[in-house]
Amino acid sequence: MSVEFSMRQLLACLNISVFDPAMEPALKKVCLTGTEQREEQKDPFCRLMPQIGMVVSALICFWGLRAYSLVAGAFLFLICGIALRKTASYSVRYFLRTYFLTGLLLLTKACFLFSPVAVIVLLFIFWGRSLFLPEGRWLRTVLSVLFFGYVSFLAGEYRTVFLGMFSIAGTAGLLLPLKNVYSREPSIIFAVFSLLLLLGNEVFFMLGFINPLQGSVVLSIVFAIELLLLFCCLRRDLETEEIFGSVIGILSLFLVGLCLSVGIEGSAALFLVSFFMDCPALGKIAAVLFACFLLVFLLSLSVSLLWAGIISLTAGLFFEGLRFQLKLLSSKECRE
Repeated sequence: MSVEFSMRQLLACLNISVFDPAMEPALKKVCLTGTEQREEQKDPFCRLMPQIGMVVSALICFWGLRAYSLVAGAFLFLICGIALRKTASYSVRYFLRTYFLTGLLLLTKACFLFSPVAVIVLLFIFWGRSLFLPEGRWLRTVLSVLFFGYVSFLAGEYRTVFLGMFSIAGTAGLLLPLKNVYSREPSIIFAVFSLLLLLGNEVFFMLGFINPLQGSVVLSIVFAIELLLLFCCLRRDLETEEIFGSVIGILSLFLVGLCLSVGIEGSAALFLVSFFMDCPALGKIAAVLFACFLLVFLLSLSVSLLWAGIISLTAGLFFEGLRFQLKLLSSKECRE
């Protein structure tokens, strides 16, 4: 149905005649929250495919219209933004969102040529506003990606510091969500994209294209802080021996980040956060990132193929044992 009913009309159809207009905003918010929860319960892959298609289509349109970035961007941004507020049809809104995103990309390109800092400030303002909109999931996702990308591009020699800030902000947003603040999508993007950028840097450094990312010690400390944050969230439910084991685990991962690979430490920290948050999709992403960081680390070692195989086999046995222990822990929590 493409016609949007007001709350009063809907209650009239249900033969409810007494209605306080002051209740309409609250009821709409409850309905939007319920819709958001149903979307969360869907398969992550099925939920992301339309968004990926939208972004790809918008990028193709952006590439074709980039020569007229200011005029075309302003036109698409205003027209599609106004139309989005007037229609409730899913197919029409999907079409309008695609061109709205195209206009947003064109405007950011045009403004970036005049003042890169102004673009970041505007993106931050719109991104902050989207955190309080229950229905603004796609907008939060796009603005979070753009904000992360622009800041990382302009950070220069301070990129490590900003990566650490994004990573901590993402983990804190996942572990300590605020009431009436919809920060789940930005938190996941900040946490995952920080590791993706770190992985890309390590791959290109291994291939000899760029210099290594400076400040690996800083990132090791950042990921250790995230583990401590997770520990603080779980401390009330931990027994004495579990507390001791958690401290040993945090110190061990910190040493892994210092001596071996900071990416392995970061992806392990993200996996633990996703495990205790009961977020399987994020856990799968963290596991893939962990495998990539481990592969890059093994390829960068100056050892023979035999020793590389022995190290890989040892690591595989260790992580299989860790997976088994986590499975036992999950079964124990379910029984309790």
